[in-house]
Amino acid sequence: MATRKLKDPKPFTGWTVLYWISGFFGVIFIANIIFIWLALGSFPGLEVDSAYKAGQTYGNDIVQARAQADLGWTVTISLDRASDGVATLSVETLNSDGVLLTGLKGEAILKHPTTTEADKPVDLSETEDGRLRGRADDLAAGNWILDLVITDQSGNRFKSRNKVFLRQE
Repeated sequence: MATRKLKDPKPFTGWTVLYWISGFFGVIFIANIIFIWLALGSFPGLEVDSAYKAGQTYGNDIVQARAQADLGWTVTISLDRASDGVATLSVETLNSDGVLLTGLKGEAILKHPTTTEADKPVDLSETEDGRLRGRADDLAAGNWILDLVITDQSGNRFKSRNKVFLRQE
């Protein structure tokens, strides 16, 4: 039986270890730079302009939330796309006795979850059946955050923030 002499493998030196470690951490470093660049480019990072000012009004916000809970209003929201592609926001408000409230004024903003550039204000007006309705053109399908403020004739306010989903039709 003939034996073949195997070629000696390349020696594993300190320089080889240095190249492998440098290459490994270089790939990690480049991946982190890409992820940071993508994260900063897709989210502005601000929810409020001044956290200090928001903190100063926190006590007042609690009082308003308790007053809103005492009203006992039930608000039902729907966001649907019509056949013409325009999204329609419908808001129905019932008092604590389950009676539809009329004479309300509403303000709504549909906020995109990742960028403020896509936010859409919605003009709400009362329809003949007592509901508030508004239309939004060029609204992309997907998740949205709805900031809603409803005010009655006595000055009572209802504020809410809801996650809504608009289907593509």
